[in-house]
Parts: sequence; structure tokens; C-alpha cells
Amino acid sequence: YLKEVGWDLIGENLLRSLRAQSENAYVRLSPIINPQYISYSHRKGFSYRFKLGAQYRFGEQTSLQLNPTLGYNFKLREFYFKVPVRFSYNQALDAHADFTWGNDNRIGNSSVLDEIRSEQGDLPELDNRNLDLFDDNYLRLTHSITPVKWLSVETGLVYHHRRAINAADMKRFGKPVEYRSLAPMAGLKLRPWASAPVFSIDYERGLRGHETNLEYERWELDASWKHRMRRMQTVNLRFGGGFYTNRGHNYFMDFANFRDQNLPEGWDDDWTGNFQLLSSHRYNQSSYYVRGNLSYESPLLLASLTPLLGRYVERERAYVSSLLIENTRPYSELGYGFTCRYFSMGLFASFLSFKYQEMGCKFTFELFRRW
Repeated sequence: YLKEVGWDLIGENLLRSLRAQSENAYVRLSPIINPQYISYSHRKGFSYRFKLGAQYRFGEQTSLQLNPTLGYNFKLREFYFKVPVRFSYNQALDAHADFTWGNDNRIGNSSVLDEIRSEQGDLPELDNRNLDLFDDNYLRLTHSITPVKWLSVETGLVYHHRRAINAADMKRFGKPVEYRSLAPMAGLKLRPWASAPVFSIDYERGLRGHETNLEYERWELDASWKHRMRRMQTVNLRFGGGFYTNRGHNYFMDFANFRDQNLPEGWDDDWTGNFQLLSSHRYNQSSYYVRGNLSYESPLLLASLTPLLGRYVERERAYVSSLLIENTRPYSELGYGFTCRYFSMGLFASFLSFKYQEMGCKFTFELFRRW
């Protein structure tokens, strides 16, 4: 009776992923109680993510996909959502149109406070008022096609609506409460041969209009390479940079390849391309960035040599990351992580001009990473 009620009724529906499928369609749901990722990090605290996937095939070449993601960060008390819809119409050319609606991480810049202080003086009530933070809702419409195997082309439009967290005080000091931007964008991805790095170039230009008040121009270049070696060893390498050629009167340095992540990511997602201890304000202060991320993965490093722990460890990684941005010294992170069947864990240390700053950890459950 306990098995029937406790596991067959509760466990099957709450602790396992759910899937319904027909000849032309499927719907899948990540586990409700214990989702694909529950994560803890030293800087962001606990985060929760929940995923839904659905697809309907109209024919051999055409299909419609819906893959929303919902998440909540308990420390920051912020709710996140991302609802991408993809219409694919030519598999041979990987041709598809994407529409995405979501809310991004809260974004801001200390220059908002600096501007108010220069006008009003150093008022004590300016502290801890979140005057530099804005909610960000966006719509993104893009089209992508791969005319040849080594080249993908993406074009589209991106719309952002940013609203001040503390709207009352922003009005009090005579500052705009809302900012809207509409930007055409274009991107190229090149992979000269199968084992070559993936090179990407992204361009975005904000247009000033009747309803949009942010004018800017941004370029980004990126290269990523995953090299698989013998004995299940892998080298992950990422290098890139971005810059604003026109930032106008813009508080928001919002890069596509260099941004803060408040929702958890698993071992196979983006641990190797993120900075784990970097303050969220650093992402939005500079009109340019240059970054490099390197990781080495192997089933045999440190934990595998430990008598008890070595029996459960599947893979280990060593991390080295560096960053150069405006008005700061070179920033670096060193890290070590391991993953097993049930969870992944990483320890990281940060350095500013090669001087030690702090240490932190990241932990994610991996129970359902193959859902």
C-alpha cells in the first residue's frame, strides 16, 4: 500500500519527468518537485528551474516547437521566464523562424546614481534605494538558415522594455522611468570544418523613434572550441569580445555573449563559458569586454584518486577564466569541479590583478539532466 500510494501515485507524477506522445506530436514536462536543475551558488543562493517541451510535426520538413522555461531565484526574489516558439520549414538547410518572449536579469548601471548625485548632491537617501536597477522584458523575432555546412546566417529584430524598480524616486529626481529599444540584428556563425572552432559575429543597432528612446550600435565576436581527446578527455576553449561603437545616452551595456545568469545551469550547459564569482554590476559597466575561458575535463584528476569518492565521480574539470573590461584591473577565476550521477559541484577562487579576492562554490542537482 505504501509503495502504491507513496511511489506509484506520488513519485511517478512528481519526481519523474512526464511525457505524452502521438504520431505527430509530443509534450514533455520536467519533474515538478525535483526539476532538472536545483542549484546553489555562493553569489546567487538557491535557484529553481522548470521546463516544458512540446512539438507538432505538420510534415517531413515543417514543425512547430514550444520550449518554455520558468525559474525563480530565492536569494534575489526574482522570477524569470522564457517562452521560445520555433517554426522549422526546411531540415536540409536548418531553416527556422524563432519568436521569444521573456524577462531578462535585472539590469542597471552605477552611472544612474552618479548622474543623480552630480545634480542633487550626495544625499543619504540615495543609498540602498535600487535606483540603478531596471526590470527587463523583451521580444525577439529571428530567422536562421544554413545555406552551406560551414555557415549559418541569422537576422531579426529585438525589442526591450526596461522599467525602473524604484519608479517613484526616479520620478522624484526627474529621471525617466521607462526605456524602450528596437534593434535590427544580424549574426554569422562559421565552422570551416567539422572539428574546427565555431566563430560568430553579431551586430545590433538600436533605432530611435517615437516609442523607442535608446540609440546604440554594438558588435561582438566569439570563438568556441570543444576538442575531444583520448580516454574521454575534453578541452573547452572560448575567447571573445564586444564593444559599443555608439552607446548614446544609454545606461544599459547589454551584451549577448557576456551576461549575468541567475538561473541554474548544469554540467553540460554553460559552466565553461561563465564567470561564477563576478559581481552582477560588472556586466553592465563597460562599453567593451575581452574574455577568455578554458576548461580541461577528464575522468581521472583528483577526486577519482580518493578511495571512497573516486567510486562515484564520473568526470572532473579544471577551470581558468580571465576578463578585461573598462575602468578595472584584469579579473581572473580558477576553479575545480566534479560531477557524478546525482549532482555536480564546483569550487572557484577569484583574483583581481592576480590578488586573491574571494572563494565560492556552485552546486546543481543532475538527477534529471537527461529528461
